[in-house]
Amino acid sequence: MLIQDIVHIDKSADFRSDVRLTSFYEPETNLALLRSYLFSSQAPEGQMASLEMLNIALERFLSPNLENRLLLIANYGHGKSHLALIMANYFAQPPESEAFRIIGEKIRNAARDGAAAQRFIEFKMTRPRHLVLILSGDRPIPLRQAFLQAMNEALQQYPETQSAQPPLWFDKALQWLSEKVAANLDWKKRAESFLDSQYRMNLDQLQQRLKERDSGMFEVCRSLFRDLTGAAPDFGAEVALADILDWLVDEFCTEGKPFDGLLILFDEFSLFLDRYYQSSAAGDLQDLLNGVDKHRGRAVFLALAQHDPDSLLNFRARSRPNDPKIEEVRKELTRIPSNARKV
Repeated sequence: MLIQDIVHIDKSADFRSDVRLTSFYEPETNLALLRSYLFSSQAPEGQMASLEMLNIALERFLSPNLENRLLLIANYGHGKSHLALIMANYFAQPPESEAFRIIGEKIRNAARDGAAAQRFIEFKMTRPRHLVLILSGDRPIPLRQAFLQAMNEALQQYPETQSAQPPLWFDKALQWLSEKVAANLDWKKRAESFLDSQYRMNLDQLQQRLKERDSGMFEVCRSLFRDLTGAAPDFGAEVALADILDWLVDEFCTEGKPFDGLLILFDEFSLFLDRYYQSSAAGDLQDLLNGVDKHRGRAVFLALAQHDPDSLLNFRARSRPNDPKIEEVRKELTRIPSNARKV
């Protein structure tokens, strides 16, 4: 017997330290990175193999009793982003796709036995597609804005969700129309002229269609806002992230809907925390994590960090000992239990 008869060598595997999770949206780069990945099925004591981490995420969708807010901690260069890209494709891509064919082959090569590999394959046969949202802490924007952008980018990937807009913006748009536009004679006159020339409707008709939750009015409101103010509106800026997450799961990720669940991947979580405790947006992370917890079995949150969050905050607290924001963020992070933080 030759060693090649019992050992499979993946010649396409290649160590990559420059992987960006957003490559998920770049088809050619995405496939090239999938081909270069190599699963690990064993790891040193105290550490976790990548195939085991994928299995942990899978189990969270199978059982509503398991903690669904997870944190993966590993030093720079250990392949966190590459693993996250594999997860994004595994859960999002349909079983007949080239991306899943590549991943399935790599799982079979890495798994200790055929039954273990088959479990991953059968999961895709029965729950073929999940909605994946990608966040990254290296973008210096508020969490709420980042989440809304990630949501819109994810929904744009599929014909059945491209025109979807959270219904939560309707109330904000109606409030703006009644309090700012209708109450200002000059703006009201300009609004009536704009709506008539562009959409053959008047202000009363627009308000009525908003009350009826007509999602087609989103672009009408945006265009009107831009015409009156010169800027694009952000009607969702004050909406709770937990409410938006409720809408995403209920609208798209339940039985009979386009997706079988929602996976939120948060890369560069350490960088995010380093900015977050200094921002005025404290509470948004807690809001998001509370929303995820509400949908166990349907939603999973996985953050990837270079440092343990508590250690990072302890380090910052030494230079800012009286900063209450650090303790506020520490409390928010308790939503990710210590036993859900993987190394």
